[in-house]
Amino acid sequence: MKKIVVGLAGAMLASGVYAQTFIGASLTANKVNIDCGGTVSCTSHGAGGKVFGGYVSPTRNIGGELSYLLLGTGNSATVSGSVRTNTDYEATGVAAAMVFRGVITPRFWVHAKAGLARVEMKADSRDSLGVSSSTTESTTQPYFGVGLEYSVFDSAMWVAYLDSTKGKINGHSTPLTGLGLGLEFVF
Repeated sequence: MKKIVVGLAGAMLASGVYAQTFIGASLTANKVNIDCGGTVSCTSHGAGGKVFGGYVSPTRNIGGELSYLLLGTGNSATVSGSVRTNTDYEATGVAAAMVFRGVITPRFWVHAKAGLARVEMKADSRDSLGVSSSTTESTTQPYFGVGLEYSVFDSAMWVAYLDSTKGKINGHSTPLTGLGLGLEFVF
């Protein structure tokens, strides 16, 4: 991940004054695909968000993006005998990706992105006897996205997208997806 961040920073510096920078933020509806087998209740959908920034070429067709991701939450409950255990899950991450854009009209764009995400998943469990435990695992996984952009002004765009990566908790890989809507500013 460190090499990707350094590479993107180097590309931004090498492009000099010709590149445009951008920042943005969005809200997302996320799905944390936790294993719901053997549970008495399970929720894998939650709200999240993304804060991002990067650069684009003068033609705005290619660029790089760094993102901080709130990848969502979930929870599950299991029962063993008379003991009920509730577990809350939370996923966050940092991503670095190349962004490829295509023009549909002068104000309407599509994009695809590919890169890597460093994802941290946390599981907090507590049972009806008052015993609690916490597990945190981090992993680096591929990060992909597709989306649409609509230019409100020359320097402001609405963005809608679908991003996907994976996390890991209790040794199991967990797909993470987010459907987002946000605003991006180009400088």
